Amino acid sequence: MVEPSGILTLLTDFGLQDPYVGVVKGVLYTFAPQIQIIDLTHEIEPQNIFSGAWSLFWSYTYFPKGTVHLAVIDPGVGTERSILLAKTKDYYFIAPDNGILAPILDTHEHQLFHAYREWGLEHQSTTFHGRDLFAPLAGRLITTQKIQELGAPAKDYVKLPHFFPEFQKNKILGLLAHVDRFGNLITNIPFEKLPSPPFEIHIKDYKMVVHHIFKSYHEGKGKDFFGLKSSNGCLEIASYHRNLAKNWNLKGGETIEIPLKAEFKEK
Repeated sequence: MVEPSGILTLLTDFGLQDPYVGVVKGVLYTFAPQIQIIDLTHEIEPQNIFSGAWSLFWSYTYFPKGTVHLAVIDPGVGTERSILLAKTKDYYFIAPDNGILAPILDTHEHQLFHAYREWGLEHQSTTFHGRDLFAPLAGRLITTQKIQELGAPAKDYVKLPHFFPEFQKNKILGLLAHVDRFGNLITNIPFEKLPSPPFEIHIKDYKMVVHHIFKSYHEGKGKDFFGLKSSNGCLEIASYHRNLAKNWNLKGGETIEIPLKAEFKEK
């Protein structure tokens, strides 16, 4: 297993209107002056653990080995919820124990620890653990201390239901996992598991038939909507220069059902 490289990604739901992100970075630089911080995103919908987990799961492997991934989406701030420190073969993770790390931990061998709170700042608030606990822990991990020194060994962690789709005999059950800023609808259903078009998709009150699967957005010019393989390998529903999520009033977390009927398996 690799040692921390000095690179840290930061994922939060803080947004950029307030000074929260800047203050967290200030604490990180205080503990680790040579750190390289990469802002993964700070625009996760407030307290949306699923969205944070999705963004982290499909992003973390694109960083150098030894990267520390710090995720602070923390509806339970100020409570007794644990802070997880995790180590896989190639990466380190720090996040609240609320399910945000579950998809990674479910799919990779790992070492897991519940962080000791005494490694945080001397004076700790009950509303800003990103500053008072998470940032000091990350800074210590990157500079001076081993992960096993920062927490007690753990086995259990909070799960995140429905992150992966369910394949039944007559249907696929999934989720609208993410809506990007263009309004594209990114599902959690692997592209290779789809029936051949045309096939139905049920989302919220909509029942639509996907007639077209394209390789690029430009190929779908002139169509109301179409399917394509998203950059993470899952089904994406999009429209050329049109915000589907806004037009259809959809947001991440909606349930998706794809019936597996004979008439929708034929080209």
